[in-house]
Amino acid sequence: MEHAIELYRGWPESPLPTPAQIDLAGNIPTRAHQYCEPFLVANSMGYLLYPPIDFNLYWDGTQTLIQFEGISDWIIVDKIFLPNSMAHWCGNVDTELVDTLPVFLESFPERGMLQVWSGYFASTPPGSSLWIRSPINRASSSAYTIIEGIVETDWWAGPLFTNIEITKTDVPIAFRKDKPFLQVFLIPREFHQRDKRPPLLVSDLSSSTPRPFLERMKETATRRSTQKPGSYRKCAKQMRK
Repeated sequence: MEHAIELYRGWPESPLPTPAQIDLAGNIPTRAHQYCEPFLVANSMGYLLYPPIDFNLYWDGTQTLIQFEGISDWIIVDKIFLPNSMAHWCGNVDTELVDTLPVFLESFPERGMLQVWSGYFASTPPGSSLWIRSPINRASSSAYTIIEGIVETDWWAGPLFTNIEITKTDVPIAFRKDKPFLQVFLIPREFHQRDKRPPLLVSDLSSSTPRPFLERMKETATRRSTQKPGSYRKCAKQMRK
């Protein structure tokens, strides 16, 4: 498929990704669902990924500890692998890849910074990358932040990681397999080349502003003042047709 994102599961217990839904699994106001098309379109971008295992994190301001679900002990995080992952890895990859099992959780020198493996590897079509971020417009923990990133997954075949920054000390932070913690979607590389970004033209709005744009402004203002809420959504649907 021309625009397919290919995900390869490196940990068999990783939940399957799910398409991002406009209604956020029912957790949005009815009015927003009826009228706010920009909000809904953003919600439905790409796919949601879930933690590969249930676990808790705890940061005391100096070091981070992890507790796997069902195990009472807390372990100081340096480089932590998924429990029993080596046996699965060795039985399912070529011999030359045996020593490349990804670390599940790694602590960075920066305080409160960690890298987490989703349990997947990713591949995208030539010329496209994968934007990795927190789930869009979903309530998330106030104890940590997902650091967004764009990975050129059309040539880079490493683990699908994310970096997180823990912002609250001395509280357990729960990650659960039934709650998405990442959202991923395709982005053409031409859109994120730092040295080839599209030109930005800024000018004062005046009578010399191009006539077609002024006409569009007039049409938009008329719709907003005369039509019922949701006119943008109605027009957007017509444009897509």
